[in-house]
Amino acid sequence: MSLTFNDRDEYKRKVIAERLAKLIDSSTDISPTVIDGNWGTGKTEFSLKLLDYITTSYPEKKVIYIDAFKEDHCEDPLLSVTAAIASALPPSKQKDLIQKAIPALKFTGSTALKALAGWLLKQEAGKLADDFQQALKDTSNAAIDGAMENLVQEHIDAESNVNALKDKIREFSSENQIIIIVDELDRCRPTFSIDMLEKIKHIFDIKNVFFILVTNLNQLKASVNHIYGHSVNSQSYLDKFIKYTLTLPETFKPDGYTITHTSEAHWKGLAAKAPEQTASCHLMKEQIGELLKVRPLSLRETETLFRYYSIFQTLSEIRINEERLYSWNLTALSAIYLYCFAEKSAVTNFPSKDSLISLIDSLNIKNINLNVEDSYIIPHYFYVIYGMCKENSISTGEYFNLHEDSIKKIDEIFEGLNGRGFSRFNFTKTMKATFDTFSLM
Repeated sequence: MSLTFNDRDEYKRKVIAERLAKLIDSSTDISPTVIDGNWGTGKTEFSLKLLDYITTSYPEKKVIYIDAFKEDHCEDPLLSVTAAIASALPPSKQKDLIQKAIPALKFTGSTALKALAGWLLKQEAGKLADDFQQALKDTSNAAIDGAMENLVQEHIDAESNVNALKDKIREFSSENQIIIIVDELDRCRPTFSIDMLEKIKHIFDIKNVFFILVTNLNQLKASVNHIYGHSVNSQSYLDKFIKYTLTLPETFKPDGYTITHTSEAHWKGLAAKAPEQTASCHLMKEQIGELLKVRPLSLRETETLFRYYSIFQTLSEIRINEERLYSWNLTALSAIYLYCFAEKSAVTNFPSKDSLISLIDSLNIKNINLNVEDSYIIPHYFYVIYGMCKENSISTGEYFNLHEDSIKKIDEIFEGLNGRGFSRFNFTKTMKATFDTFSLM
């Protein structure tokens, strides 16, 4: 069953697909287009929904989806792309394309020929396979001259073969525009992902053949530097291949006005599908919302947090619920978040002073606006850390950059929470007990 925007569009991304399809259908040359996004932001789901949308809305187009990570085992991306195009053609045309592809693939996939070329161009001998180096040492000058002649001839033949392949693809695309969505490019080996870019540029730059590359651009830049070195400007390199970039947004307006991060909506959706967690999630929805804003979580990270929340609720003898002290619920919830996203050494070594300081950094508390005149904007999880600092004799003024008057005001707010269970409560022990739950202790 295919994914569609009609089934689910909780992040209001259908409009992006509609506008991108409109651009593809126009005369504007924007191929290849890159859909950029951090890992876990829903790029694959969007690309599959985009595949369905274009296929349904523009039936005259041939839309092809390639999971590049699954193709990563191939030596040459040319094989992956050509096979994908062939699979979208009628059987009679498949045969024609394959016959034209084989000669081109023989050259572009020839590892030995590339090695010989590298040697002839006086590249580092260390880059050649040991057995090939030995063979070269044993070869006479006459043989090398012959190899050079063969290389030149094979290059001429290869160019002819590649042009024949391009002509055949051009023939097919003149009847129906071919749109190729290449997903998961950022998860591939650097050699494969960069070779894919170069093949798209030099072989598949054909009218009516449109590429959409779904990737994390930062990772793609890292691949460029891995292949060509850090002296190469990776952005400038990619600019030679990419004509248009759009970033998949991580916020949307569910009501048309209120800006909401996708992680908040995703958490609500996960909670709605897990009836055993719905009540406690609703009880702590404000506090959960604050933790989701510590830093923007990806959809995958949100799923990780919810999974650990569910594990805790299953394993703990004392669950987060309305019968518990508010301070206990708040500390357990904060501990679950920290177990997921804090440095593992801080969790393991807790409650040492260094680990507590690391947890402070994980919650980004130093950058919180601690304006005591507007105390309602101070997130609740701050008081968990504040309480642990007091219990472990850590100077709150030093670590939170608070003046004496501010400390006094925060202490008043802190003590004012006594009626909600803070007066008879130990934050450190509760935090440690929550961590231990995940260790199955």
